Parts: sequence; C-alpha cells; structure tokens
Amino acid sequence: MNRLKPVFFLGLLCLAGCDRPHAAGPGITPQTTPDRSLPGPRTDSANSLPPSALSGRESAATPRPGPEFHSKNPDVERLVQSFSKGSPTAQEESVRALLEIGTMEALDGLVHLLGSLRPGELKTRTCQELSHLDTRDDRDTLLALMSLADQETRRALAIALGAQADSGLVLRMVEQFDAASHDQARQNARLVMSAIRAPEAMETLAAVLTDPNNGMSDPIVAAAAEALAMSGGAPQVNVLLRKMQSSGTPEEAKAIAELVAGISNPVAESALIYAARGNKEATTPTVRLAAVRALENFPGQESLGVLKQLQQDPNPEIQAAAAKARKKIETVLGL
Repeated sequence: MNRLKPVFFLGLLCLAGCDRPHAAGPGITPQTTPDRSLPGPRTDSANSLPPSALSGRESAATPRPGPEFHSKNPDVERLVQSFSKGSPTAQEESVRALLEIGTMEALDGLVHLLGSLRPGELKTRTCQELSHLDTRDDRDTLLALMSLADQETRRALAIALGAQADSGLVLRMVEQFDAASHDQARQNARLVMSAIRAPEAMETLAAVLTDPNNGMSDPIVAAAAEALAMSGGAPQVNVLLRKMQSSGTPEEAKAIAELVAGISNPVAESALIYAARGNKEATTPTVRLAAVRALENFPGQESLGVLKQLQQDPNPEIQAAAAKARKKIETVLGL
C-alpha cells in the first residue's frame, strides 16, 4: 500500500490505525506482522539514543579537527574559520554573532562548530540557545542539519522542533522513521518525536499511540508515548492509561506504567487521583497501580489524603503501593 497523504493519513490514523509494520523497541519483544509495502526498508530494532553527555568542566574550547567549512555568506565563513584560533571570550562572541545573524547559513556554521567542540560550558550554553530557535519557517533545514550534527546538538535541535510542532511534524516523523535506510535517520525521527511538547501536536501523538496496529514495541510509537508522558496534561495521562489498559502484552503494559510513574506535571494530579481510585480509564489493578505510584510525585495534601484512603483498598497491591507513596510524601512534607 502506498503511503497516504498527511490529511488522509491522520483521518485513518485516528479511526483505524497506521498501516505500518512493527519494529522492536528497547526491551520489548517484536511483534510479527506482514510487510505492507511501505516506502523504504524497516529493521526489527532501533537503538535507543544514549543520554546526552553534559557533564565535565570545559578545560579548553579548542575544537577537534574537522572538515573545512565554506559558506556563501563571507561573514559566516570568517566567523567559523577563525573560531579555533580565538580566545574563549572571542569564541563565545563568534557563537553569539552566528546566532544574531540568524540565517540558515549561520545555523549551518554553528552546527559545524558544535560538532567539533568538546563537551563543556560553552557547548551546553550554545545548545540551550539552539533549543529556543523559532523553527516554524525553517523546519526542513533544521531536520537536514540534524543528520550533520553531533548528539548534543541533535538534542537541542529536536527540542526546538518539538516545542513548535504540529500534526504535520508528527506525521512526518512517522514517515521518516518508516522510510529511513539507516539507523541515524531513525534515531533522529525518534528523538524529535519524543521531544514534542506543543499542544497543537498532542491529538496526533495520541492517535499514533492508540493505533491498534502498532504497540510500544515500535520505537516511534514508544517515542510518542514518551512525549505524551512528558507533556503530562490530564488528557495525555488518560490516553496513556487507556493504552495501558488495552495492552496486548505484559511488556507493553510495563513500559507504559514506567512512563506514567514518572509524570510530575501538576495539571496531571487530578487525572491520576481519579485513576488511582478506579475510573473508566483504570478498571484493572495494573493500571490503578501505575496511577497510585505516580501520586508520590505530588507531595501535597490532596494526594496524601487519597493515598491514606487507598491503604484500605481491597487489593493488597494497591494497599502496599499507597503506603509506600504516602511514606515518601510524608518524608518530603516533614510529617
């Protein structure tokens, strides 16, 4: 089947699920399903991106040797080529100048510099600046630059793209993951997907996660779940709980439970309280347990009161989890 255009694809995604083959995510057994002739090969696994290395003091900002940089903009070319010979102060001024120029040529030069800089304060601060870029008009260029960037820079670009994402970007990352012929392109698609925080993209992320044809064993679906958990609004919590409740395997339920347990956005507290007590989103003990465990992230009187009540729950596992979460909250509150 040919890949559907985004408008039609979103409609089918919400109603019937993505017509996509499966790929195994970390720690989850791959599902078996016939190939449906989507463009580009798929592999049975995709490597998780390792944590970003931001530790360590910057003893020197001297870049590692790299390919010579050329640009159509002579100012950009001069700033990049003179960078390695400058003092730390001059290097920081060059970075600021490239950010102020703000063109795609300047960004290309900045990515070139970041790829050669050792981890340290200057690189971290520059990546933080990159993560606040306005990406709405230059999405194609930023996605292309990710293939040239090092790990820390890719994360910064992914954060920038994710902060201003929409349904189109979500669908594009699904398609990029499907069509990719090498691991780096798949990793970049997964990285951008997991960094999405924009409200405009939440509905489409939910559609990707709740697609009945693909589960958490698919890395791009797992990335959508991570994004929903990190966004942490009540609707996103409920989507995760529904997916957990309908999970086909214990591994999938466990993967979602771990995401739910890490939710700490204050706006999610009420949804988690209702789920911990047992509502339509959480009718099974496993789903309720995930919500109970998440309540320890909300050290306030409301969650504390609910946990006290849940220590009288008929289910012994709920009782034990509530007691543990209550003890943690009381320790935080000094009770």
